[in-house]
Amino acid sequence: MRPYVHDEDFDSVLALWNELNWLIECGNRREGLAAFLRDARGLVEEIDGRIEGHVTFRDGHMHHEGRSLRFTSLSSCCVSPVNRLGGFGTRASAAGVADAAERGQAVAALGFFDQGFYDRIGFGTGCYDHRITVDPRTLKVPKLTRRPIRLGPDDLDRLYACRRKSYRRHGAVSFPTRADTEAELLWYPDNYYLGFEDEAGELTHCLGARKRGEAGPDVVRWLCWQTRDQLFELLAVFKSLGDSLYGIRLPDPPGVQLQDLVDRPFESSEKRAGGAFHQPTLGEAWEQWRILQPAQVFAGVRAAGTLRFTVELTDPIAEHLGDRPWTGLSGVWTVELGDECAMRRGGSGPAVRASVGAFSRWWLGVLPATHLSLTDEFEASGALLEDLDRCWRPPRPRNDWEF
Repeated sequence: MRPYVHDEDFDSVLALWNELNWLIECGNRREGLAAFLRDARGLVEEIDGRIEGHVTFRDGHMHHEGRSLRFTSLSSCCVSPVNRLGGFGTRASAAGVADAAERGQAVAALGFFDQGFYDRIGFGTGCYDHRITVDPRTLKVPKLTRRPIRLGPDDLDRLYACRRKSYRRHGAVSFPTRADTEAELLWYPDNYYLGFEDEAGELTHCLGARKRGEAGPDVVRWLCWQTRDQLFELLAVFKSLGDSLYGIRLPDPPGVQLQDLVDRPFESSEKRAGGAFHQPTLGEAWEQWRILQPAQVFAGVRAAGTLRFTVELTDPIAEHLGDRPWTGLSGVWTVELGDECAMRRGGSGPAVRASVGAFSRWWLGVLPATHLSLTDEFEASGALLEDLDRCWRPPRPRNDWEF
């Protein structure tokens, strides 16, 4: 296993991605992957002189309780059919997480292919991402009153800047480079992008969607906005297309429950039942998260109540790291909640026993302690669980920048 060297390894990695059909729906495969990998850290493994495994990590920032934390995403992990017995995926993923921790990143996250694999290196599952199919004519937003502008690859810098400024709250992420935005524009050339400018000509809000058939349902990829009026204007663009676009598939924007903006949503859903546009509302969790730096993730947070407790964490990542400075978070820690929160090593008589994945879910606000105790590795007395629910109440985390 060694670091990825773009100029030397790109063609072999492209062949690996194509072999695994990861780019089967993509246009401009070479250019798009080159953009995606340009600003990322990577690891590869060679067998008989050929790259048979590749992982990618990208640094960014996440929002937690009004703060910006340094985070690293595990952006891809691909292993060829001849390298499935060596454990490369686990070893390389663990090595990348450890590298992030050693560089001072506070949190790591990933989008998983299915639940379970990354639990072995300490990740816990995030919140449900709700997606709904809507007849655009049923959207309860004002009528469109001005024309949007058409956008495309030549507007990369403007689109990326608009994404960076978009409405973000607890649980959201952003990236300091345009690499993944450029990759999306290249990989999906048939997507369409529309937006609006202010009087100075700055792009203030925009949408991106993938066309599916003559009448849809189109799949919304981006809704970038900063104010309520801007969000409504983007939705009004879809409403204006309602005479020929019969459906749009989109996730709840941050802070919004889309059903509030749909006229008679159940009636509309029943009318689509059994037809080509019947796509039921879907809620699934596709992200996983884990804490890397406990002191950082609690510093600067104000809890809803005051509580001091000890927690014994188990972190399975240590089994896959070998000899590294950072070996995970296993051990006993003391957590202080109040006007100023903190977490530090040490303590006696742990009152909570938890996996780092379950503890990370609690910290992020995916589920309260009482709920995690039912289905995850999170144990404490009934009284302490109730106290944890009372004192730690982060908003529901919501991220709309896929990674």
